[in-house]
Amino acid sequence: MIRQPEREQIRRLALKALDRVFVARAREGIGCSLFEAQALTELVKKVYFRWLSQPEAIQAGQVAITMVSAHEAGTNGSHDVRWCRSS
Repeated sequence: MIRQPEREQIRRLALKALDRVFVARAREGIGCSLFEAQALTELVKKVYFRWLSQPEAIQAGQVAITMVSAHEAGTNGSHDVRWCRSS
């Protein structure tokens, strides 16, 4: 694989911009201090970025849907589940 430093730099800058947006939204949305918003950003990166880099992670244009098997034993509230079928 050939390194493309310009493309790598653009990707790093894009991630930094996303970090700044996330920090700003955390501060405005839930009233965090700057320190708390930065800590939350780092936590989200540690938890989700590792998962997003895996091949089974959803990609652009895909949707993740949580399903429950009809044969699986239910828990409280399982009678409220609505079943739908995709065509």
